[in-house]
Amino acid sequence: MSVLFDKFPESFRGKIAIRESGCWDWMGSRYGNGYGRYLPPKDRRMATGKDQRVLAHRFAYTLAFGGPKNEVINHLCENKACVNPEHLEDVTQSRNVRYSLSDTCPQGHPLTRGHPNTYIHPRTDKRKCRACMRERKRAEYRADPEKFRARKRADYVANPEAARAEARSRYEQNREVMLERKRADYWRDPEKYRARAREQYNRKAQERAS
Repeated sequence: MSVLFDKFPESFRGKIAIRESGCWDWMGSRYGNGYGRYLPPKDRRMATGKDQRVLAHRFAYTLAFGGPKNEVINHLCENKACVNPEHLEDVTQSRNVRYSLSDTCPQGHPLTRGHPNTYIHPRTDKRKCRACMRERKRAEYRADPEKFRARKRADYVANPEAARAEARSRYEQNREVMLERKRADYWRDPEKYRARAREQYNRKAQERAS
């Protein structure tokens, strides 16, 4: 674990989940745009006015490296919930805009509209890297499978319509890629493919019955 972790107040450390990917996911409350929200101890408050809450990732960067020189703290990992200072970068607004217009993600994967690796969020119309999204989800699942499933169920219960809309959008964008992958899986080992399909069907039937 990074020595930077010990710099944070206990109330801050208690809201962090460390992932295999290196991200420190903020498990406390969040703003509507997905960024963490934190109320610092009285002796470390930076905001003025009635609302003393601050962006969790900005608080982490300030505590680790001092106050940022520019107006934007960019997530190199493309994970808004991450508060790992080593995944944050102090950049100007113009550079942040260039990042958003880039044809590749920070890891170098293609990110142009229309490319199979590019996912377009249905509500925000922002581009997301599928390869990085898959890696983050795999790391989160490996770290705690039950917690991962519980969070997915909670997201669905909280807003079923939004979850269905996002699933439909993801299916439409991925449809050809998914079909091609299924065909390849089938012809690689038809018996194994059928057995896996039966297992998935039985599991879903049990979940519906319970």
